[in-house]
Amino acid sequence: MFWLARDRRYAVGRVCRIMAAGEALAADCARMQAPLAPSRRAAAFLALQSRQERMHASVFRAGAVLLSSARSGDDTDRLFAPVRRRLAEDLAAGRFAESLVGMQVVVEALGAVILGELDGVLRARGAPFAALRHEILRQESSHHAFGVRWVERLLMAELVAPRAIARAGEGYVAAMDGVIDRCRDLAVDLDRQPASLTEAFRAALPRWLSRPERVFGSRD
Repeated sequence: MFWLARDRRYAVGRVCRIMAAGEALAADCARMQAPLAPSRRAAAFLALQSRQERMHASVFRAGAVLLSSARSGDDTDRLFAPVRRRLAEDLAAGRFAESLVGMQVVVEALGAVILGELDGVLRARGAPFAALRHEILRQESSHHAFGVRWVERLLMAELVAPRAIARAGEGYVAAMDGVIDRCRDLAVDLDRQPASLTEAFRAALPRWLSRPERVFGSRD
């Protein structure tokens, strides 16, 4: 039987609210990236991603409703505001590669880490819907891999400067570090240390992100 203590139910419910907000952001971003994609196949993938992210957001919203209700001072709706602003700027300027760095490479990396942690907590307590959780994890992994692959292609084709990618990576990673910092209490509630979450996030990022010129050369 699935059981969580009251405080743990609130913590898991809050993770669901955070994930729902992140998935809604991802759905909006992928929808706006599709027209900028350099190929029909990439555009089709992004359109599919947008639909998948909307479904994920609905699942997490439902989970949040079942597990908890929002408390006063809950700033989930504002948590991703800095990332949303950065993505909006990159998309408005037509910076497709930089938007991939922001959403598929960086945000999706942290999302996958949080999903993995959440799945571990729920699995240990016999939570239902394991197949659905694993399918969401699989889809999120494919979104991240798509972003990494396409940024690498654009760098190798010299269609984006390594310095621009490094700058984008630095900004988006800093923004997501801010998300982790604002959720420090939540990590502790789930028996996780914020430092370990940050380490797992860093490990999920491609090694070339901070210094792409070392791999792809300096072509500014």
